[in-house]
Amino acid sequence: MEVIQRPLIMRHNQRLSYEDLRDETAEAVQTYAGTQSELAEKLGVHKSSISRAIREAGPAFSSLQMRILEEAYPDYLLEAEEPVVTFRVRRRE
Repeated sequence: MEVIQRPLIMRHNQRLSYEDLRDETAEAVQTYAGTQSELAEKLGVHKSSISRAIREAGPAFSSLQMRILEEAYPDYLLEAEEPVVTFRVRRRE
């Protein structure tokens, strides 16, 4: 996934809410060099799933949002924490 470089909202050990996760995902998709259809094909999902992932916050799309962000920012890994209401960003080592 090729993205236009911008300052990340995500930082190492930061915790993201469902809304933060959605906002980061929307930014990553917006700056993606290809189309949403190309991104969907690369991730093996329907284009409508990408569209919903950038519009909706909550548990239903959090897994896809995490996959999109890990594709966009390969230096980072996202982990769901229990209870799943926040997500932790870690730098890959």
